Amino acid sequence: MSALPTVATLLGRAGLLPFVAAPLALATLGEEHRALVSGLLADYAFGIIAFLPGIWWGLALVRRRAPILLMSNAIFLGALAGKWILPDGKFLPFAAALLGLMLLVERSHTLFRPQPAYYARLRIELTVVAGLSLLVSASIPNAGS
Repeated sequence: MSALPTVATLLGRAGLLPFVAAPLALATLGEEHRALVSGLLADYAFGIIAFLPGIWWGLALVRRRAPILLMSNAIFLGALAGKWILPDGKFLPFAAALLGLMLLVERSHTLFRPQPAYYARLRIELTVVAGLSLLVSASIPNAGS
């Protein structure tokens, strides 16, 4: 394995730490801390969701792929609206759904076909763990509702 896949894998998995730590914190900390933890997780999830379509935007602009350009903008604006309107506890499952939607788009659109195999596998792993962590966090009572 060359250095790039190793570094990408390590960075990707390091990015999962807040997703994995949040449900543990929500389950073990007292109720007085749940809104804070849920809010931090919602903010972090929003940051990740905003970052990924930003990458698409650059690819779509350079390769002149208007559908992906529009999709990246729609996902970002949907995430922004969700973060603004929904309470943190309700944003968490919405964020999980957006992560899943982004993975589906990446797996199905031709713009993303040249992805290296390690990256495609890594995206599945990261999306599944992050999405499940968001759903578990949202299911914990009084988690930012």
